[in-house]
Amino acid sequence: MEKNKAKTAGLQKRSFRLSEKEATYLQNVASQNCMSMSRYIRMLIDADMEKGIVEKRNLQNLLRRDLINEINHIGVNINQITRSHNENLYSEHDKRKLFALMKKLNEMVGRL
Repeated sequence: MEKNKAKTAGLQKRSFRLSEKEATYLQNVASQNCMSMSRYIRMLIDADMEKGIVEKRNLQNLLRRDLINEINHIGVNINQITRSHNENLYSEHDKRKLFALMKKLNEMVGRL
């Protein structure tokens, strides 16, 4: 009895309806995997939750890649502006462009 209590600690009991076809399928698949129907359903939910975590991780990786790419572009522009400044060719347009790029960078970093 104590062993069963330990197994179910933290679990909540839920009931839901299945069609006969769904119930038969669930029973067959769970049996083939040597699991109870409850355990099989929990496994499916865990797998779905993990999929969501993986998708979120992939999105974060894409955002990081975009951020790195944007930083590289900003670095190139900063180098061009610095060169122009050193040659006394620095213009207000370049200054505005630099501030716009820096603002965009700050926004992207804020999102991450």
